[in-house]
Amino acid sequence: MPKRVRSFAAAAALAAAFGVGILVAPPQADAADSTISFAFAGDSLTAVSTSWLHQLDDPALIRAGGYAKSGYTSAQVFEQIEPVTADVLVIMLGTNDVRLGVTPNTVASNLVKIVAKVGAPRVVVSYLPPSDVTNSNGIDRRSRAFQMNQYLAEFAARRGWMMVDPWSSYRLGTMAWAVGASADRVHPVRAVSGAVADRMELYMRQAVEGA
Repeated sequence: MPKRVRSFAAAAALAAAFGVGILVAPPQADAADSTISFAFAGDSLTAVSTSWLHQLDDPALIRAGGYAKSGYTSAQVFEQIEPVTADVLVIMLGTNDVRLGVTPNTVASNLVKIVAKVGAPRVVVSYLPPSDVTNSNGIDRRSRAFQMNQYLAEFAARRGWMMVDPWSSYRLGTMAWAVGASADRVHPVRAVSGAVADRMELYMRQAVEGA
């Protein structure tokens, strides 16, 4: 996947391929090279050293702050995250909520609190990734992740948040990981996280420049 999509035409084409039609007008001529500050709220999908966050390579995307920790739920991240001056907040949460049986409504409420606490004017919410775990202490994490994604997509639309699916190329119709995309049945391999980083770069620019 090409890095640092700079032209509107290229960005629009890539966005269409990913099923996100947020760009409605070309950015200004100098906007493509402008810096964008972002905050993040996440769990291990964001926190680990091989995650998308640590593979971003667009120097114009400036990390302003945020909070991510492996194993954390949306409620736990809310308790730890601090207000940040940023153009956009990226949220990648819900996997551990699913693991613990937290309801989609509760997760959505926690996301509202996170957004209010951080204070960024634009919000990008990621779909939960695929899962190959269908029975974990009586919880089918695969089917519940699907339900969570449906609920959050509708909720995000009502709130005016940008809901994105950086995992689409690695999710089978059954919500399982594509072959080779995950080594532990839950988390992506490094190469997949790198591709997700490319998509998140595009999504952040869409959220800020495409509005």
